[in-house]
Amino acid sequence: MDYGCGGACEQDGMRELLIVKGIIVMQRSMRLLVLGWLLCFHSVRLADADTWMNKADMPTARMGLSTSAVNGRIYAIGGRDNDRELSTVEEYDPATDKWTKKSDMPTARYRLSTSVVNGKIYTFGGMQGLTALSAVEEYDPATNTWTEKTDMPIPIAALSSSAAKGKIYVIGGYDFAKGVSYSIVHEYDPVTDTWVRKTDMPSERACLSTAVSRERIYAFGGFLDEEPLTTVEEYDLAADRWTTKQRMPVGNGLFGIGVVNGKIYLIGRSTKDGLTSRVDVYNSNENTWAEVTPMSTTRASIAASEVNGKIYVFGGTPDWDQVLSTVEEYTPAGWPFPVNSQGKLAITWGKLKVGY
Repeated sequence: MDYGCGGACEQDGMRELLIVKGIIVMQRSMRLLVLGWLLCFHSVRLADADTWMNKADMPTARMGLSTSAVNGRIYAIGGRDNDRELSTVEEYDPATDKWTKKSDMPTARYRLSTSVVNGKIYTFGGMQGLTALSAVEEYDPATNTWTEKTDMPIPIAALSSSAAKGKIYVIGGYDFAKGVSYSIVHEYDPVTDTWVRKTDMPSERACLSTAVSRERIYAFGGFLDEEPLTTVEEYDLAADRWTTKQRMPVGNGLFGIGVVNGKIYLIGRSTKDGLTSRVDVYNSNENTWAEVTPMSTTRASIAASEVNGKIYVFGGTPDWDQVLSTVEEYTPAGWPFPVNSQGKLAITWGKLKVGY
């Protein structure tokens, strides 16, 4: 019995079946299209690995600055232009590639170092003219305010600092007026605003860079009596002990440094043969070195900071006569890196310090 619809019901049923099948085919096609787009996108992203990209220039050209990252933004602090030391602070947002002027640092200086603990940036030492400074100042990005803290035990410039386990370790440096290089190490506690002397580095040096990996501090290169060093030394915080590691491929100082995915990147520098854009990578797990793609710009006396697995390099000089506002972004090989269940990069981040 066809209840009076005859062949029309059968035709309608066929149309409905064809429509349903058509939707299924379209859904499958869309899934394949999306999958193909994702694979293509992923391939493009992988193709970008180990590459450099120019970003928006700093508003203020300078060398001998220091940078630190807080909550995904990078703060470029101090430095020197062609005429004078600077107290300038500018905030860079990698997500928007834009700059914002912030409150000036109380003490104008260059060849200082900065480190971050609990979302606040601490500035150490540096110089005005040939006078080394002992000044320590705290910057709070949340309130855009500065606070003076207890001075370092001695004035030092061209030093390096790294933060680990809530403390900051201020290492090496130089007093240009006295002509003295230091191997000295001091531990600063931001909570108590106090200083403690720790075991000296085996090597005296200035214009070095330090970084943290695997809860150890690594001190790289620098100068001693104007001679660029290949020295690498590892500091064990728990044991308060230094160990000599595999030397750098090229002796140098005045370079930027960043830690991504457990590897430490040394970027740009001043060598015996002049300035270079070279980038070397130190694997602290294996105590080995590798060379990767160089920066686009040859320069030294730069600063560098890491955000979201990429390293950003700021300012510097190409020839000791000019100062640069150049900013470059480095994407390491293997980026983007795996994330854990909390959506964070599954790596150990180094607290790096540059700015010489």
